[in-house]
Amino acid sequence: MGRSKIENPQSPYSDPSKTTMTRALSNLYFFGLEALARGKFIRAKQVLDRMQQRDPENPLTLELSGDYAREIGEKDEAFEYYIKLTDASKSAESRAVGFMNLGSLSQQLWRFDDAIGYFQNALDLYEELGYHEDTFHARNAMNVILHEVGKYQEAFDESEKLLHRIKANRHRYLYMDVALDSRRIMADSLRFLNRFDEAEHQWQRIQQIATKYNLKEDLADALDGIGIIRQLQGRFEEAKEFHRDALRINRAIRVYDRQSMNLINLSRIHMQLGDLGRAERCAQQSLKIELKLENVPGIEFARLVMAQIKISRKDYSNALRELLRLEKTSPIKNPRDDWVAIANQLGYVYRMLGNLDEAEKRQLKVLAWARKNKQFEVTAAACDELAEIAIARSNKKLAREYLDQTLRCFISLELTPMIEATQRRIDELELD
Repeated sequence: MGRSKIENPQSPYSDPSKTTMTRALSNLYFFGLEALARGKFIRAKQVLDRMQQRDPENPLTLELSGDYAREIGEKDEAFEYYIKLTDASKSAESRAVGFMNLGSLSQQLWRFDDAIGYFQNALDLYEELGYHEDTFHARNAMNVILHEVGKYQEAFDESEKLLHRIKANRHRYLYMDVALDSRRIMADSLRFLNRFDEAEHQWQRIQQIATKYNLKEDLADALDGIGIIRQLQGRFEEAKEFHRDALRINRAIRVYDRQSMNLINLSRIHMQLGDLGRAERCAQQSLKIELKLENVPGIEFARLVMAQIKISRKDYSNALRELLRLEKTSPIKNPRDDWVAIANQLGYVYRMLGNLDEAEKRQLKVLAWARKNKQFEVTAAACDELAEIAIARSNKKLAREYLDQTLRCFISLELTPMIEATQRRIDELELD
């Protein structure tokens, strides 16, 4: 929805007396909004019917109509209502709200270029109106997309600029939610840019702010973020404690989607530590939550982790079946690294089953993506697998070339244990 969490005091939406809308229509709008937020769709539809009878072209009626259509899965219908909000006959604020909703809906449908264009239109209108908070939210929405499409440096730079703008505002404490979002984008972008110490610093700042203001959900996010960094650094026992602390908080405040992610992170750590029983239990708990939430991406991700556990158990045939099914349902247009993880695991399974040609094809595809996106960790994993394929073909020269690339990646990441392990493999290869 296009509404900000804190209404601008100059907004006609927050003061019905400044517009032609009746106070009754405004009250109905907020009743409908609350019903949608609580998942009471029958009640929301009853409220919406009354609004449409009173004034079907009123901006509030159009927005709630779009929100209702969106919540029940009628995306095309939602687009039609939001487009009406952007009509030139509507107020600047109504148009901005329409563009924000069009942007978020486009983002949901993976139409990222469209989403950025809509958010930019909203941003321009909010700047003209002088609505600082809405400007911050529009800019933050664009930064989220930059991160989602893998433009990590740009996402970091723009989020840092936004954070400075918020800090310079005399009412900055009103915009803490956007400031924390900006730090989250900065932290996660830095992680993907392999700047782990800087990423952890941003998570620690979120931890400090969340502790000071008793923001439990943000505190849990910060702890989980620090845990991911420690995990990438090979500090698994430390990472496990951070994820456990995050899970305890999210269970206490009943934030189920974040519990699922905490459990997945714990599952991965248990895999690294060789405790496959605990890894599987964590993944199953995550899957149970995602099924209850009917969150398809979360369901698929939990199943990917369970496939990885099968691989760890050397149950390659069942792992292959699960991975191939996931590959069909994970669209290649997804700019994030979900399909990369699937392709990498498929390459490994094919190698273990003796299909070296298929294994090489998958890993070369992963390597091309990783180099393009400057993902050193993924590059290292792909090169390591390609080295194994070369060894299986008795091509020691090519294997050495891939291992050298793996070593350079780990040196760039400053992962001492991985550097030492890779160097040992190179030495052993030369002795054979």
